[in-house]
Amino acid sequence: MTIKELRLKNEDLEKRNDEINKRAKEISNELQRMKEDFNILININNSFSRENEDLKKRLNESSSKDQESGNKKRKGKEVVRGNYESIDEESEKDEKGARVCQILLTVAFMTILLILPSLQIFY
Repeated sequence: MTIKELRLKNEDLEKRNDEINKRAKEISNELQRMKEDFNILININNSFSRENEDLKKRLNESSSKDQESGNKKRKGKEVVRGNYESIDEESEKDEKGARVCQILLTVAFMTILLILPSLQIFY
């Protein structure tokens, strides 16, 4: 190969390298945004979980008070007693679903992180 051909090839490789670096930076920025979004979703999930626990405690406290005062004569509207065990079972299902969703998001995110380096755009 002549010097001219080598220079042309070098220019082409430099252009390709610049394009790859630009694309890698875009992907890195996108990953950073995804990490931030993922952290927001985790915080929201944790907030809902805490609120759910608080509501369960309040429900159980209310249920206990209703049962303790059950023998007293009430005036006004009658308190409706529900099946609190079914509510607990439903909330447990919701918690399991939220945990499964969080696990799936984590797996998807980790898969993306593992796949990106193997993409051919970096070669």
